[in-house]
Amino acid sequence: MLRKIPFVLSISVWLVAVGCSSDPSPAPATTADVAADTQSVDTASDTVAADVVPGVAGVDVPALDLAGPKTWEVKTTAANTFEPSDLTIAVGDSVHFTVGKIHTATQVNQAIWDANGATPMAGGFDFPGGSSQTQKFDVAGTVYFVCKPHASLGMKGKITVK
Repeated sequence: MLRKIPFVLSISVWLVAVGCSSDPSPAPATTADVAADTQSVDTASDTVAADVVPGVAGVDVPALDLAGPKTWEVKTTAANTFEPSDLTIAVGDSVHFTVGKIHTATQVNQAIWDANGATPMAGGFDFPGGSSQTQKFDVAGTVYFVCKPHASLGMKGKITVK
């Protein structure tokens, strides 16, 4: 055991000496160095490899969403509801409304929505029964909508645009 101590000590001294170079300028990066520094993105799980955060193993860091704007689906149901009735999307995303024959998807202001009213908002969307239409949302905020024939029954929804 005493023989191993001087050997380990001499290797440690050698490693310290090698690591303490007197040349302050770093060596130019090679293609291999650049390749070793790149991170892989797992597109299936939408996360970046855990070694993005050095020394922290097992941590998933969300990847940048490079897919661009998305289109979400909202449908009317036979139970006089919208599915989903509460949706959060990003600015620039769109919502595709599929409206049953006896329903509408009509944008209203918050006061009308709170009162289960059906008065359409000036300049808002108003998709008639039996239609299938897409609306793009370019401004952050909350958008309220109802089914005009069933608003008094509480058939309404909202979209939060962030």
